[in-house]
This record gives sequence, structure tokens and C-alpha cells, in this order.
Amino acid sequence: AQLDRLGAHGPGPAVLLLDLDHFRRLNDRYGARIGDAVLRAVADTLRDEVRAADLVGRSGGEEFAVLLAGTGRFDAMAIAERIRLRIASTLVALKASSDGPQFVGVTASIGVATCPAGGDLADALLAAEAALLRAKAAGRNRTLCADPEP
Repeated sequence: AQLDRLGAHGPGPAVLLLDLDHFRRLNDRYGARIGDAVLRAVADTLRDEVRAADLVGRSGGEEFAVLLAGTGRFDAMAIAERIRLRIASTLVALKASSDGPQFVGVTASIGVATCPAGGDLADALLAAEAALLRAKAAGRNRTLCADPEP
């Protein structure tokens, strides 16, 4: 519906797929309450970093998807990298200890793909997923684009 509303004018949408790095380890170590707080903080970051016309959703346990309306490759990569850096700097308070307050945070791996105007979003999602898998295999906490260099 969002794609139909945007029409075929200008660049098509871009897709970002994000996976929180080693989230299960964090959840196992600190518990589901802290894990949920981290997920909420990441969701808030995503909503803060995109425009009102863009769509943000949780696509799995520690996975998120973002549909950037009318966004070309260069801008999509810039937005994804800004999101990645912001997530890496987001901290959730654990508890105060004798050493002072303690915090926990996560990093994210992001796959980016663009969808030409009138193109198939399913193809862009598959391409973004492949880029995400490459980002994770390359060491995590990075943004990779599925599209070739212009």
C-alpha cells in the first residue's frame, strides 16, 4: 500500500534490514527485561532517525526492517550508517553498583538495497538480506549495500 501511495515518480524505495549483533548473548546474560529495554531503545532510535513517510517494523526477535520512501542508494547508505552509529551509542541502564551506574548497549549489522520505481519489493528484500548476511560475516557492526557501485 505504501508503494502504491508513493507512485512511480522519482526514486523507488530503499530497504534496510537490521540485525542486533549478539543480542541473544545479551538477553541470556542480563535477562529478558533488559533485552526488551534494548529492543525498545533501538525501535525509538529507528523512529527518530527516519522521516514520517518511512516505515519501521520489527521483523523478528532482534531484527528490524525499514522502508525508506523515495530514497536512492547513496542516501539510503547514509541513513543506514547514521542509524548504525546511533544504535552503537545508545545505552540502557542496568542498575547502580558500588562502582557506579552500569549500562549495556548493542551494535547492529545492516543490509541495504534499493528498489527501482515500479520494481519488485520482494527482490529488494532478498538483496538487503544478502547484504546483511555479508555484513555479519565480515565482522558485524557494519553497513553493506546490495547494489553495485555506480
